[in-house]
Amino acid sequence: MKQQLKLLRQLQELDLEKDKLEERIGKDRERLQSSSFVLEGLSSDLEAQREQLEGTRGLHRSKRLEVEETQGRLNDAKNKFHGVTNSREYAAAEREVEGFKKSISQIEEEVGQLSAAINEAESQISEREAKIAELRRELDEDQASIEVAAKEIQDRATVISNQITALGKDIQAPVIGRYRFIRSRRPGQRAVVSASDGACTGCFMRLPPQLYIELQRGTKLETCQNCQRILYFEAEVKSADESAIS
Repeated sequence: MKQQLKLLRQLQELDLEKDKLEERIGKDRERLQSSSFVLEGLSSDLEAQREQLEGTRGLHRSKRLEVEETQGRLNDAKNKFHGVTNSREYAAAEREVEGFKKSISQIEEEVGQLSAAINEAESQISEREAKIAELRRELDEDQASIEVAAKEIQDRATVISNQITALGKDIQAPVIGRYRFIRSRRPGQRAVVSASDGACTGCFMRLPPQLYIELQRGTKLETCQNCQRILYFEAEVKSADESAIS
């Protein structure tokens, strides 16, 4: 069983390395997707702003046409002065002229405001277009970089998968079955942990004395009664490692 636990720990290190590789590429793709959503949102806002600008331009053209039309009426009103025969008609014609002048002044003020709004909108759109172009360039570069990294990670993951398959053949079916079951319940976590100073290093709960003794004997597969992780005796592993070094 000691040899089985040793193989199991080796298998676990490979599994954990593969988990980290997959997590890394997953986070990179999530970041890329988030950037894509931001870019889509900015592009949508830009399109709405362009539509609003076209509406403002249309209103601006309409107001300029209205100025021209009102100016024509003003000229007609001024011409009426030539046919005025009494003071009453003169006063009415004068009021009409002043009314047209006031209308023209108000409309020209609106035209000025619309012109200012158009200039501001064009400036904002130009800035946003430049920003979107820069973000799109960065996104394309980031995507290309991620694809290169993903290929490297996938190649490494394939190597690890082959090592996992080969190593798994040397581990007894009940042992590896138990290991896989624990990993399925604890994704990305260790399924095999050491027992040290009478406690499980996975959940840090104290182990029953008899269980701790059985672990030191290393004759059968033992698990923590609290977290269900597979246990091995740490002192024995350290001693084996030290012997290998010397």
